[in-house]
Amino acid sequence: MTKKAPATKKPATATPPHAVERQMVDSYLRAIALDDTAQQIADILMLVDNPLVDVQTNDAISMIFHRFYKHTNAHPALPIFTFLSMVSAWCVENKATCKIPKTKKATELDTWVMLLSDTGAMKSLSASIITDAMPRDLATGRPLVESNFVQPVSNGSYVQQLDDLPDHRGFWKQDEASQFIKQVDATTGALAGVNGSMLLTKDHGSIGYGTKGDAMSVDGPVLTVLMINTIKAMISAISEESMNNGMFRRFTTAWAGRDSFESGKSFADTALFDLEAIGDEILQDELAAIFTQSIEGNAYTFSLPCTRLYSSTFKTFWERQYSRFLSNHEVYYRTYMMESWRYAVFHHILHKKPGLVVDEYSLQWGLKVSMYLLNSLQQFINAQANRAEVPNVKQKIDKFIDFIRVNEGKPYFGMREISRKFTMKKEEIFGMLRSIKVHDPKFKTSLFELLKEADATPAKCPRGNKKGA
Repeated sequence: MTKKAPATKKPATATPPHAVERQMVDSYLRAIALDDTAQQIADILMLVDNPLVDVQTNDAISMIFHRFYKHTNAHPALPIFTFLSMVSAWCVENKATCKIPKTKKATELDTWVMLLSDTGAMKSLSASIITDAMPRDLATGRPLVESNFVQPVSNGSYVQQLDDLPDHRGFWKQDEASQFIKQVDATTGALAGVNGSMLLTKDHGSIGYGTKGDAMSVDGPVLTVLMINTIKAMISAISEESMNNGMFRRFTTAWAGRDSFESGKSFADTALFDLEAIGDEILQDELAAIFTQSIEGNAYTFSLPCTRLYSSTFKTFWERQYSRFLSNHEVYYRTYMMESWRYAVFHHILHKKPGLVVDEYSLQWGLKVSMYLLNSLQQFINAQANRAEVPNVKQKIDKFIDFIRVNEGKPYFGMREISRKFTMKKEEIFGMLRSIKVHDPKFKTSLFELLKEADATPAKCPRGNKKGA
């Protein structure tokens, strides 16, 4: 047998940023085609300690759930995640932090959430009801927690607003955020530079702006961000660029679509909302008891069982559900799961538990929040997947598998032959192999060894996309 001459080694070239959004959609379509889609294992009810019992001694989340369920047809995720963002903003203002096990630095308690719902779903009204129920500052009469950052008109105004915040800490609640996201993604225009500044803000970096003679710098800003919008508009606004440059990953997605929760009341039953019954004195008293706690400068830690609980849950969630659509996008999974530590602190505070050690029961609740957010991401990707493509995807997978089965073991069979046969780039072949490996575990091929080697090689981060949450 004539030996094949060794291929000339080509010089290494920088890998261009992948179309992450399209890759996720392709992975999801392949999962559908292989009849192995992820099954959701949590919904909004898992975030409510007492979803069936409505009593005066309930915790704040249970109170909010019951009042909105009884008196409106709103998805409970709207008021619940609005409220949790306000808790985050209160912690940020008071410089409360947490120390996650096996980490060196303290973690800020800022959350960045995209809260998505249908048109006419009470997005603004839910927020105003929660704000009205908040305790007031005795000196100003203003709610103790409210947004103190507005949509910037330029990168300069963004940096200036951060600089004007007390200790560079604040709360940004943005309604109808899709148009802003579109403009931030643009390479030209007044908001083009805001993208990089927002990424630095989430990473608590140093942000500079201006000319040499008139420069401004903001060090270590901390901002809680809640962006609220309709599902359809935000799906349209999130571009490939958002997925590639790290902007989308800095946010977690909270899905409040009507398709994910059956309201207690139909539209016809809600001619008038009983706003007095929703924001009653009992809820106001509970919120006052929460937000008058002294948390300034608190550095929360976690009980010893928390590390083992997190590690085992991390593995279980991944293997049971999220690997089905996030294989090769593990960074999203890690980012969303790390949020559970922040929400565990919120649970500790909302239940007014003594001391600064957060127990495993609060972390258990924080993990449920991560489940909800990951399910929301799944629904976001699902909404972008065109079901009309499934038959073509299924046919391509079948041909791909058949070609491997027929040619496996033949001389010189490998990636190059597959690339020529199907006109696919190397990363596309690896993406197909990953999906088949996850969704059709009975199928075996030596090409999985090449995939293993590729996945073991650290990928180059796209420019502006730092590692970490």
